[in-house]
Amino acid sequence: MGSEEKKIGMVEFFLLFIKIGIFTIGGGYVMIPLLQKELVEKRKLMDVEEFLNIIALAQCGPGGVAINASTVVGYNIKGYVGALLATVGTVIPSFFAILLLAFYLLKHGNTENIERFLSGARPAVVGLLLASAYSLGREAIKDAKGLFLALASILVLVLFNVHPILVITAGGILGLLLYFPR
Repeated sequence: MGSEEKKIGMVEFFLLFIKIGIFTIGGGYVMIPLLQKELVEKRKLMDVEEFLNIIALAQCGPGGVAINASTVVGYNIKGYVGALLATVGTVIPSFFAILLLAFYLLKHGNTENIERFLSGARPAVVGLLLASAYSLGREAIKDAKGLFLALASILVLVLFNVHPILVITAGGILGLLLYFPR
């Protein structure tokens, strides 16, 4: 990863992550479909399998998935400088949004308009996540074993509230066992 720089300028790359950071409302998982759309589908800076591996890696590390994914994607595309640019580009919009929100709350003292905005944004975020899950799932699930792992993961997450890192680790171990050449 990161050994060959992909075709995108550093300024454009930085601005891309600022744009993605601006629209990451609802948590780091919202960034996944935005990254997929921009980097895999639109700009073709990486393929879907590479992207899926990065997202799985980002979820395993400490910290937020948005920052982890940005850092690894940045490194993959532009090396160490890309990792820094992607990380900073992702953080800057949230930093300024929190500052603006704090000033608004100090001046006006109510959250009614903010709550209204979020009431509309949250369902859109769910739709975005479902569309991304469908798109990535079509690429990631290649056979009955993959379908079994995906369905088992959903059930364990939803019914038993198991931590995602444990599900990813268990999925990796099961993948080693199920796909090990005989």
